[in-house]
Amino acid sequence: MKKKAAAPNKRVTTATPTKKTPTKKASTKKAATKKKVAASKTRRPAAAKGKAKRPSAKRASPIVKASKAGTKIRFLNPVYTIIYGSQLVVTAEIRRTINDLPVKQVPLTLKVTNRDYGSANSDNFGYARWTVRTNLVLNPAQHTVLARFGGNGDFSSSTGTATLKVSIAGSKLRAETTPKPGGRFELRAILNGQCGEPAVDRRVKFLVNGSQKGTAKTDGAGIARYEHRPGAPGNKLTVEFDGDSFYKASKATTTF
Repeated sequence: MKKKAAAPNKRVTTATPTKKTPTKKASTKKAATKKKVAASKTRRPAAAKGKAKRPSAKRASPIVKASKAGTKIRFLNPVYTIIYGSQLVVTAEIRRTINDLPVKQVPLTLKVTNRDYGSANSDNFGYARWTVRTNLVLNPAQHTVLARFGGNGDFSSSTGTATLKVSIAGSKLRAETTPKPGGRFELRAILNGQCGEPAVDRRVKFLVNGSQKGTAKTDGAGIARYEHRPGAPGNKLTVEFDGDSFYKASKATTTF
């Protein structure tokens, strides 16, 4: 009996799965996905609808303002003396408080008691000057003189004071006569202050041969007038001013 020939061994092979090589399109898509994820992590949450984004506040640098230089004012004379009816020049100087250098070309104002004498600019040496008149302005008395600088962008304000003493003035009286029709005479009294200015609105007495005939006030030229008709020639006219708080007393005589 013949033996059956063995069947040839069949080789059993296990199929190994092959890896698919990613295509270019898939690689690009995957890279884009990664970018979106990374962007979503770093992206700030969107602002609420209707509310504007508030910009990040930056700390402002502090503004440093330059300090103004200090100033001081002083008068050349702490005390001024003047006779009523005259005038004088008042000089004040303005300087820096630290180094005493002059403050140039700045406006200063001057007041004497309550009267304003206006503004004057300091010169290159720091001096400012005013002419102060007293006639019919400042009574004989002691007055306070005030100079003031209001300050500007470079210098601080300052004031300075002095004293002005106004004394009573002497007076000068002159008598005159002029004949008029009808045997009458115009009698005149001319009154001036010590400095030569007309003494205005002052009352003068008229005496003929020692007897007072009347009074009259001086006008803007310092002249007082009175008419008189004497009984005979050879009369003596005396005019008298009794004085007041501005002018001292005086008198004068003439014949007509």
